[in-house]
Amino acid sequence: MSLPRFFTPDLHEGDRIARLSATESRHLAAARRVGVGGAVTLFDGRGHEWLGRVLSTSRNAATVEIGDPVDPAAEP
Repeated sequence: MSLPRFFTPDLHEGDRIARLSATESRHLAAARRVGVGGAVTLFDGRGHEWLGRVLSTSRNAATVEIGDPVDPAAEP
């Protein structure tokens, strides 16, 4: 089973913390029900992905600790 993925267009190499948009935060908290400590994947829309661990979450704000880069999943 794959980890939930969240779009974070403003990530740059070397960033350690990501702040999800209000839309992505609502998706994380309400739809996917990922809580503090949950594992996720972050992607920037430019072909880069990272593992992440949720540090804090609410319906409109979430922060994720950025981990190791991962190879993006192949297109179906």
